[in-house]
Amino acid sequence: MQCESGKVLRDGYMMPDLPARELVPGDIVELRVGDKVPADMRVAVLKTSTLRVEQSSLTGEAMPVLKGTAPIFMYDCELQAKENMVFAGTTVVNGSCICVVISTGMKTEIGKIQKQIHEASLEESDTPLKKKLDEFGGRLTTAIGLACLIVWAINYKNFLSWDVVDGWPANIRFSFEKCTYYFKIAVALAVAAIPEGLPAVITTCLALGTRKMAQKNAIVRKLPSVETLGCTTVICSDKTGTLTTNQMSATEFFTLGGKTTSSRVFHVEGTTYDPKDGGIVDWTCYNMDANLQAMAEICAVCNDAGIFCDGRLFRATGLPTEAALKVLVEKMGVPDAKARDKIRDMQLAANYLIDRSTVKLGSCEWWTKRVKRLATLEFDRIRKSMSVIVREPNGQNRLLVKRLRVYWSAVHMCNLQMDLLFQ
Repeated sequence: MQCESGKVLRDGYMMPDLPARELVPGDIVELRVGDKVPADMRVAVLKTSTLRVEQSSLTGEAMPVLKGTAPIFMYDCELQAKENMVFAGTTVVNGSCICVVISTGMKTEIGKIQKQIHEASLEESDTPLKKKLDEFGGRLTTAIGLACLIVWAINYKNFLSWDVVDGWPANIRFSFEKCTYYFKIAVALAVAAIPEGLPAVITTCLALGTRKMAQKNAIVRKLPSVETLGCTTVICSDKTGTLTTNQMSATEFFTLGGKTTSSRVFHVEGTTYDPKDGGIVDWTCYNMDANLQAMAEICAVCNDAGIFCDGRLFRATGLPTEAALKVLVEKMGVPDAKARDKIRDMQLAANYLIDRSTVKLGSCEWWTKRVKRLATLEFDRIRKSMSVIVREPNGQNRLLVKRLRVYWSAVHMCNLQMDLLFQ
């Protein structure tokens, strides 16, 4: 979860790969899309209009959090409210910024959590079974002690005798040998009363309980946990982003058909960032009309996300929504037959990775190479849209817009369909 290095400005020199362990409070760090935050830092300057950080590993928030430079006038507030801070272990998914290091190492928020986990692992709390056994052992010891004392006291006349003279005891006689003999009898009674087979019986019962739970697909690592689970009456759980794969995927999309009054709905299978996971139901690349091609082009070009593979799982750099759209483009394919065959051959040849991590998205690359990206107007909370200006081979410029699901006026929609004549 921790970052190994960062791009740091120190003493007027830019160090592109300074180890995170060498960071100190006051260092100036530059963060870009896909970078892991090496320490707890205060956002000083935004180099883009928006900055979003994925911090589900720290706070459990499934959606990226919008960050800014505005000060927070609260002495003690929760992590979710610290919108001008980026925390160690989180990832920048959108935008870039300049930050100032505030805390490093175990003083960071993720370091505090690690410290609490370490301290909790050292604490050994008694299980309900152990508490009951301790209580039973105390009662049993008291009962055996009283019984032995009573047995020894009943036989006092056998080792202690005296004569009564004028109502008072006289000529007291004590036999140490007989006293020791009856004390041994009391001790033997105590030894006989100890349940020596109790530990074996408890272990056997717990083992049987473990076996029964294993038959129900519940693996228990420690035997006392069986009894602890048996004492449980209520289980409270909270669904957060950290309990899921935290990966977005497109499940359905629709476009206008041959007539403006009709629409077509397509269902998409697959829930991961793997482009080979699932596909579009009843889909064929040969029937990609102008509407579908425009949708694929916007999803591929008006997009700053990327897909990489860490050896086992496919993950995303950038916004999860944009990553899901790029995966959708890979499932849609391209209308050009030759390019489609080339992309298919590349996938069959397992030539899918670049530099052992970055996934080569053939369809997205094909759409991106068809136009030249000139400028980007990033997503913000006011416009609720992202726009890119691209130049086609014929010299004309177009504006590609990707926007949240809201209702626009007809005039606004028509204006977006017009080509912009930028010189």
